[in-house]
Amino acid sequence: IEIDNVLRGEPSHAGMMYWSLAWLMGWSFEHLKPRVLQLFVLSNNARAIKLYQRVGFSIVARFALNRREQPGEVRLLRGAMVHAAETTSTLHLVEMQAEGGAFEASLRRNATS
Repeated sequence: IEIDNVLRGEPSHAGMMYWSLAWLMGWSFEHLKPRVLQLFVLSNNARAIKLYQRVGFSIVARFALNRREQPGEVRLLRGAMVHAAETTSTLHLVEMQAEGGAFEASLRRNATS
């Protein structure tokens, strides 16, 4: 199951994105029973990556981004997989996944902190 960009967190609503995502993940694992949840995020979105890691996501791959310009629009398309060492100075696409066990462990860890 892939999680897509449906909300943007605001600093004035601290914790809302964490608990919203945690609830969605819990419901998904309980009712839909996927092996993993998957998402993609741009590498320059450190705040989102940190949130996703807090709820149990891990980085599994990084992809180059190819810029395609058409009249009136610019698209960034997923390119070839790249190694972490190649991504330090360029914008890339990060693939993250969470398994049920990692999610449950992250909830227990965050409930005590």
